[in-house]
Amino acid sequence: MQEPIDRLAAALERGTRPGLYRLEGQVAENRVGEIARKRGFAFFHLTGASITDKDSFLNACAAAFKFPPTFGHNWDALADLLGDLEWVRAPGYAVLYEDPAQFAKANPKDWATALDILRETARFWEAQQTPMWVLFSGRTDGLDDIPALTVD
Repeated sequence: MQEPIDRLAAALERGTRPGLYRLEGQVAENRVGEIARKRGFAFFHLTGASITDKDSFLNACAAAFKFPPTFGHNWDALADLLGDLEWVRAPGYAVLYEDPAQFAKANPKDWATALDILRETARFWEAQQTPMWVLFSGRTDGLDDIPALTVD
């Protein structure tokens, strides 16, 4: 059985469709970043231990994606900036969100909104022929509707 990091590397090499995926087990952030950067992708990291609600999620996104100071700290502004990323032009994007279960359990409504924005962003970039993977690792309990990253 492959380790999660091996599944990730193999999936990206084989062109797994971009989108949102769970990586089962702990995955080192530096290894995911290394794999993404080898493909020329921009890499972003969210640490879920400090994310429990909308405000902390928006703040974490602002820091991880290095949003411009004009970021409005609301859902619409988040969606707009994630669909722009002009300050981080790349042939693809990889986001590692570690331990998302805390946010999902603490604020299910806000979590659902955040998840919808991430899904729509990945679809938007795919339509632009720029892949975006949002990878959830660590504590992902309750995220069963997000497929596990597997390799054929």
